[in-house]
Amino acid sequence: MAENSNQQGSKKDWSRVPPAINPENLPVTAGGQGTSRREGTLASVPAEPTDVPAVFVLPLPDPSASEGIVANWKAKQLTRKTALAKLKVVYNGDLEALRQQVTGAVIAKKTQVHVLLKQYLSELDGRYLEALSKLDIRNVEMRWNAVTNLNEKAVAKVNEVEGKKAWPDDLIANTVQNIWDLRQRVANKIMEELGIEYSKE
Repeated sequence: MAENSNQQGSKKDWSRVPPAINPENLPVTAGGQGTSRREGTLASVPAEPTDVPAVFVLPLPDPSASEGIVANWKAKQLTRKTALAKLKVVYNGDLEALRQQVTGAVIAKKTQVHVLLKQYLSELDGRYLEALSKLDIRNVEMRWNAVTNLNEKAVAKVNEVEGKKAWPDDLIANTVQNIWDLRQRVANKIMEELGIEYSKE
C-alpha cells in the first residue's frame, strides 16, 4: 500500500506545463517511447508547410524527329517540299507541348518559367534553323529571324504573367495561347512560303 502511494506521489503533474513543451505531448518513437527535448525533439517535429513555389523544370527539345526528316530527304526518300511540311508538323507539335507545360507551370505558380522558356526557344529555333540549312534552303537564317525576333516578346510576356498572382487560370491560359498563336503563325507562314518556293523540284 505504501509502495503504491510512493508511486503515485512520484508521478509528476504536467498539467500546468505548456503543451508545446509537455513531454506527454511529444512524438512517440518506433520503440513506443516519447522523445525528449534533450534527444532532439525539435528536429523530429515535422516542419510547417512552406509557401515557397517549386522551380519549373523544362527538358530541352528532342532533335530526333527533325534529324530523321533531314536524313530521309538526303536519302531521296522525301522531296524538299514534303520535308518542309513534315518539319512544320513537328515544330507545331513541339510548340504545343511547350505551351501546355508553360501554362501549367505559371498556373501552379512555379518559378523561373520565363528563364527556362528563353533557353528552350533558343534551343528550339537553333534546331530548326539547322534542319532548314541542311535542306539547302536559301537565306534561311535571315528568313527565320522573323520567328526568333518574337522570342524576347514571348519571354517578357510570360514573365509579366508570372507576376500576376491574382489572375484566374483561364486568363493565364488565354494570354499564353495568344503568345503562341502569333509565333506559330509567323513560323508556319515561312515554312509554307518555302514549300511553295521548292514545290517544282
